[in-house]
Amino acid sequence: MNKIEVKNVEIENKTIKVDYEVSKELELFFNLDNKFKIEYGEDMTDVPEEIAIIPFISNVLPIIWLTNSCLVVNKLDKNYYESIQKTKEAFQNIYPNVKFEGEIKVKEIIETKIKNDKEENKSVFFSGGIDSVSSLVSVISQKPLLITIWGTDVWDHNEEGWKSLKDLAVEYSEKLQLKNLFIKTNFRKFIYEHVLTKELLEGRIDDSWWRGIQHGIGLLGHVAPYAYKYNITTHYIPATLNVKSQKGTTCGSCPEIDETVKYANCNIVHEGYEKTRIEKAAHIVRYFKGQGKTMKLRVCYMDKGDKLNCCECEKCYLSMMEVLSEKVDLKDWGFDVDGETLRNIPKFLKEHANPSPINKEIWMDIREKFREDKKYWKKQKDVKWILSYNPYHKSLKEILRVKK
Repeated sequence: MNKIEVKNVEIENKTIKVDYEVSKELELFFNLDNKFKIEYGEDMTDVPEEIAIIPFISNVLPIIWLTNSCLVVNKLDKNYYESIQKTKEAFQNIYPNVKFEGEIKVKEIIETKIKNDKEENKSVFFSGGIDSVSSLVSVISQKPLLITIWGTDVWDHNEEGWKSLKDLAVEYSEKLQLKNLFIKTNFRKFIYEHVLTKELLEGRIDDSWWRGIQHGIGLLGHVAPYAYKYNITTHYIPATLNVKSQKGTTCGSCPEIDETVKYANCNIVHEGYEKTRIEKAAHIVRYFKGQGKTMKLRVCYMDKGDKLNCCECEKCYLSMMEVLSEKVDLKDWGFDVDGETLRNIPKFLKEHANPSPINKEIWMDIREKFREDKKYWKKQKDVKWILSYNPYHKSLKEILRVKK
């Protein structure tokens, strides 16, 4: 049986490094010149090894399962160890056509003790997007710690993009009187996502390694050291999909998978699954308007330097229309656009975009929201096109492809 064996966990100041060996047959999946490493925003030397190893394990377990291999670990938190089988079964239920096998061998399973004098805390992932901010608003009465990760959609080499995101996270924490926790990680670079997608998913799971497998449990593992340090008893991961859009599709981050994860004293809640994106946008705008505030959103994944949003891609267009449906000034919410930008959206959608099934449903939700006040929006020449927009009409690209 092929294996991945952890040789050493080094915890030095703010950094956790993992030294490991990989069987020859598994080496094609790993960038062995860029081994797993995380930099936290504060000293981690008081975090025990059985907790510090969890971020690494959470990101290699799916490789173990889908290659029927063995993971060998020296120490591991008891709660996390006992949750692994439930997470594995959840993946199996989501992807019944693929076998999730393999095993984990732990030399010492430890029941992690949290100091009794530590105050209980909640936390939530913060990226500045609509899913993220909606979840923050939903749990804001609990004064959650805001955990922001550098290395997810902002790559760990993108200094400008990270500064922009970090500044936004600090702005939220200052205005809402919350605490920021930061993480820098190479978890998307210590493996080769494209190879994993091709070798382990192609023909079996119609998705990428990141979206279909890694981004739920892979992200959640990073929280474990902070969960120990701050006695976090509940961590919220914002829902990517919702009950409506989940139908007929799959995703590696969903309630069935994420909520099986447990470590130290911490449970996971997949937050916002019951809300559509248009409902989340309304949730955000109405909350902050009620507080007499406006807050910037960061929704874009494009390489845009230090800008929050490029305002030229479908993700930006979707989000700005969702926010605009609440009859607000987009400039107040992070979208530096004018009427011409809004008028050009339908042209972009016809010539360039080919919305995914999920995005088509989102566009339909947006259209229906605007139609609730047709009289008002018909007078707004820059956006009245949304009242008749049909995302199910073929784009120019799609028509040309069919003709070919």
